[in-house]
Amino acid sequence: GGQRASGGVRAGKQAWSDAWAPGGEYFALATQRPAAVIRGEGACRTLFVHAGVLPAHVQRYGELAALNEAMGAAVARARSRQARQSELLGNEGPVWTRLYAEEEERVACAALEEVLRATGAARMVVGHTVQRPQARARCGGRLVLLDTGMSAIYKGHPSAFRC
Repeated sequence: GGQRASGGVRAGKQAWSDAWAPGGEYFALATQRPAAVIRGEGACRTLFVHAGVLPAHVQRYGELAALNEAMGAAVARARSRQARQSELLGNEGPVWTRLYAEEEERVACAALEEVLRATGAARMVVGHTVQRPQARARCGGRLVLLDTGMSAIYKGHPSAFRC
């Protein structure tokens, strides 16, 4: 049994690697779609991003278009463990940071305000860190933590945002 399980793990890792490699089914999705996007106008102008845009990201890249371009390029070259630990793909990148979900309120809200000011958004909606039992808001409603674990593995439920 152990050898078969080991072979299954190897096959699974290879399939995962192939899916994310150039030409793989996820490669185009991850390199050509924006990591962060603003939708809506006025009080409903909302920044959507998987885990969060940090002040360091807007300081370095300025506009979201440049951040998105850099994210696509980072994913395209992320074939090594070292590349996956880069500024954008590592623990403090837009798809991995947990600052907005787990940091104390004053720290999270200060970072949020800097990003909202730089992007012109009224709020930011993030996922990545499951909230129980439901989505929640922080920072006076300007930050929405929307991940409710709707994947079967988390046994959560679907949630949506509407301004």
